[in-house]
Amino acid sequence: MAKVLEGFRSHQWHLLNLLAHDKRVLDLAAANPVLAFAVADWYADCPRSTLDFGSMPQRSLLKLLKLPDSAARVKLFRKIPPASIDPRLWKPLLRALRRPDGTTAKWLAHVPVVNLGVMELILTPQIHTAVTPHLLEEAASEPKEKYRALIAALLRDTLAMKAELADERPLTNLTSVARLREIHESVSAEFQKLENLRGTHGSLPLPPLPEVKDRIVPLRSQAEFMAEGREQKNCVAGYVGRVVAGDHYVYRVLHPSRATLSISRQSDGNWAIGELEASCNRPVNSATRGFVNGWLEQYKLGL
Repeated sequence: MAKVLEGFRSHQWHLLNLLAHDKRVLDLAAANPVLAFAVADWYADCPRSTLDFGSMPQRSLLKLLKLPDSAARVKLFRKIPPASIDPRLWKPLLRALRRPDGTTAKWLAHVPVVNLGVMELILTPQIHTAVTPHLLEEAASEPKEKYRALIAALLRDTLAMKAELADERPLTNLTSVARLREIHESVSAEFQKLENLRGTHGSLPLPPLPEVKDRIVPLRSQAEFMAEGREQKNCVAGYVGRVVAGDHYVYRVLHPSRATLSISRQSDGNWAIGELEASCNRPVNSATRGFVNGWLEQYKLGL
C-alpha cells in the first residue's frame, strides 16, 4: 500500500481511504495507478457507495467517472505517471477528457507519456493554440518535464513579452524546443529594446492633436512605437526621443491607405507633416497625403 501511495507527490489521502475500504483496489492501483487515484476522488464524494471497485473492469470505472469507457482511454490513463499529478491540473484534465469532441484525448493519444509538461501545454488556454504534436513529443520524452513544466514556462514567458510588445502575430511553426528557444531569444531582444526605451525616455507626452477614430491614431507608448516599426518595416522606434522632447509626434494612419506619420512643430506653432510613408519607407498615394493635410488644416493656428 505504501508503495502505491509514494508514487504520488501529494493528495494521497483519498486513495488511502479507498484502499482501506477495499484492499482489492491495490491490484487496480498497481496496474493503472492514476485511474485508481481518479476513482478515489469519486469515492471521497460518495463515501456511502457499496460498489465493489476492486472487481470492476477498468472501462466500467471510466464510465463511473463519466469518461468515455474505451480501451484507448484506459491506455491513456496508464500513460500518466503518478508523480506528474498536479492538484492545479487534475480537475482541468478530467474536464478536458470528458469533452464530447475528444480533442484533448486525440492530442494525448500520440505521445508516449502524459507527464506534467505535456499536461501544462495542453491545458493552459493561452499557450495551447501554439503547441504542435512535435513539441508535445519532445515534452513527453524529456525526463525533467515529469515534475516541472519547463517548456510551457518558456512558451508562457515568450507570450508575456509579446503582449508587452503589442506584438499580435501568432506563434507558429513551433516544431521543436530548439525553435521555441530561437523565438524566445528574438522576442527577448526586442523586449530589452523596449525596456531600454522605457528606462531612457519614461512616459510619452500626450498627443498634440486629437485622433480621427480608426483613421489617424497616435502612438501612445514605446511598445506601440515598436509594434508600428515591426508592422510597417521602418525605424519609427528611433523617434521616441524626439517625441519626448516635445517637437515631434507620431501617428498610425489607417485611412485611406496604411502609413506612418510623423508631425513636427513649426516656428509659427503649427504642426506639419514631417514624414508620411507607407511600409518599407515607400511614398504614400496622393489621397492619403491629402487626407492627412486636411486633418492638420483643422488645427492650424491663425495670426
